[in-house]
Amino acid sequence: MPPGADPQLWSWFIAVDTDKSGHITAKELEKALINGDWTPFDLDTVKLLMTIFDTDRSGTIGFNEFAGLWKYVQDWQGVFKHFDRDRSGSIDGQELRDALTQFGFNLSPPLLDLVQKKYGELLRAPF
Repeated sequence: MPPGADPQLWSWFIAVDTDKSGHITAKELEKALINGDWTPFDLDTVKLLMTIFDTDRSGTIGFNEFAGLWKYVQDWQGVFKHFDRDRSGSIDGQELRDALTQFGFNLSPPLLDLVQKKYGELLRAPF
């Protein structure tokens, strides 16, 4: 374990690093990330996360990069929970409208409906 590392986070890292290389590949990360409905993350989403957090551009995620990814996921969980006011595990139309308004976007009802239809799957709990 690296000096100063959170022992719980380190244990998760080594659990995800199934080939014990000391780095996590996209495939290993894909197997580890599960949506709130127990479905796996989309591979394109996993690849995007890899691109964002693979700061040394090695094609894999080391422990420090994993720690950054973990914080990012936790922060998004907090945002999701904040706007999922009824605790349903989904962001409904009014919750989405409130979130977008708070972020400075005022969408017309038809445009909001279109966003919900196009991205409805993403409006479920990501954890």
